[in-house]
Amino acid sequence: MRTGYREMLRDRCPSTVDLALKWCKAKTSWVNLVYKHFIKHYTDKQNRYEATRIVLGLNKSVHGGFDFHYTIDWDDLTAEEKDVWQGIESWVNWFTENYLYIENGYIVYRNNGKTKEEIENLLIQTHLKGMDEDNAKKLINYLITHIKNKLYV
Repeated sequence: MRTGYREMLRDRCPSTVDLALKWCKAKTSWVNLVYKHFIKHYTDKQNRYEATRIVLGLNKSVHGGFDFHYTIDWDDLTAEEKDVWQGIESWVNWFTENYLYIENGYIVYRNNGKTKEEIENLLIQTHLKGMDEDNAKKLINYLITHIKNKLYV
């Protein structure tokens, strides 16, 4: 098992952020970007460790918790990279704001005897109104798969 700073970023990333980054297929890119901008330049092991904890929001005295926006060095990005990371950030914010409601809705609907299709449709109608049907179904299936894995572990 590898125990480096990249692995610490990968493993200790908040779960909703982790889900969003995986949805965007950007988890590895985020880990590499954060490592490059905030951790790599330290040579002292303790400084690297503290920098990693700060980025992850585990050092409450610095930021008061995890904030995805502060994990990106926006000034060091090209205009194109900024556009990409702003899109990813909007997904991170969406997951952070909506995931728990979707998880709760899934549990309530499942416990009330709704079928898989009924649950999907109810969650889409409630939480993904403005999204086109194909993407809404892909997203809700992605989230349901994660919820099921989380509940039955």
